[in-house]
Amino acid sequence: VDLVLPAGATVAIVGENGAGKTSLVKLLCRFYDADEGTLTLDGVDVRRFAVAEWRTRISAAFQDFVRFELPARASIGLGDRASGDADGPVLDALRRARSASLLERLDDGLDTLLGKSYHDGTELSGGQWQKVALARAMMRANPLLLVLDEPTSALDAQAEHELFEQ
Repeated sequence: VDLVLPAGATVAIVGENGAGKTSLVKLLCRFYDADEGTLTLDGVDVRRFAVAEWRTRISAAFQDFVRFELPARASIGLGDRASGDADGPVLDALRRARSASLLERLDDGLDTLLGKSYHDGTELSGGQWQKVALARAMMRANPLLLVLDEPTSALDAQAEHELFEQ
């Protein structure tokens, strides 16, 4: 594969099941490194960057996301630990993810405990959990690389349309 992802571009990678789309995404995120060939950033092999440093420059949302049963602000705020879980960045992430309407479902706003592990926790639908995961991915306002790997599988058609319009 020879692929160029220009800065500022939106690129869709489509293909049949098993074609290697998710494998490519995992290489981009450095979940593992290529056995052959190179993945470069401005001509520099990404293996020259420390994995931890590289991952501070990317953000991602996946079809199989984690449901962190924490207060909503913390569950979303995990997307950028440097920003923490302050209201401003979390609310901005919710807006970027087109998920601000989720707050209407949360009785205690960002302080709402998510998940049924808590006696007074709020269980969310699959689509609502996915909105939390998308907001988590949007915590970094300007990532070098934003990867969305089938991030809308549990969203309704309108929410999916709004996200992709964003």
